[in-house]
Amino acid sequence: MNETIRQENKKEDKKHLGKFFLLLIGGFLLGVVMGIVMAFGENVESLPTAISEVTYNFAQAIAPYVGVVYCVIMVWMLLIVKSKVTKMIKAWDGEDEDEYRKIDGILGNALTALNIGTIVEYFFFAVGFEGIVGRSGFADACYFLGFILTLVIVMVGQQIIITMTKEVNPEKKGSIYDTKFVDKWEDSCDEAEKILIYKSAYKTYTKMSGFYVSLWVFCIFGNGFFHFGLMPVTLVSLIWLCNVCIYTYYAKYYEKHPDKIGVFK
Repeated sequence: MNETIRQENKKEDKKHLGKFFLLLIGGFLLGVVMGIVMAFGENVESLPTAISEVTYNFAQAIAPYVGVVYCVIMVWMLLIVKSKVTKMIKAWDGEDEDEYRKIDGILGNALTALNIGTIVEYFFFAVGFEGIVGRSGFADACYFLGFILTLVIVMVGQQIIITMTKEVNPEKKGSIYDTKFVDKWEDSCDEAEKILIYKSAYKTYTKMSGFYVSLWVFCIFGNGFFHFGLMPVTLVSLIWLCNVCIYTYYAKYYEKHPDKIGVFK
């Protein structure tokens, strides 16, 4: 039995070994090309600087207004979603699974759009913070108003989506205004939903581990072009380290306390 398992493991390793070496060779060649460009390329110093300046100036110019635009789009989206889903819920007989999936899909997409837009607004708020001094009063008013409205719309939007989700899933529990909302919502999910949550979380962890490597490589080579110092690679390494440590902690914790795993409650 052990010999059979060893042979199967060797076959599996050989199956993926070629792709692994191709990936390593590709990364090596990319590094060589970038090194040559950095060492011998003409105007290699001026081009990244010019790109950075253009990007920075553009981001600074639009940063004060991104929040206001985001809020207008989100309010428009939420009004449409609420109107459409309300009609669908009233017409739903409570049994049609296809109709339920449509309602759930619309609410899920709305929540995703809300979250993505919020991250974009937070980014531009950070970008625009440096340019507060020297901007016009109108730009600053839009800048702060957009950010404050974003916080309000995110909270109200999530509340609308959660409330509608609870209408089609009466077993769901939790208020968006409760600090323990996530735990209560998870506890109210059935086993299939919990498995979906856990599987998605694990996939996110594994994919992000690969993404951290890509960011780490970018920070190393990007520093040679853009000279942004050690801060980016430090932050990437810190977030990467926290991700691994937190995952390891909870993996060991739930290994010792399997009764705490939601799907087994």
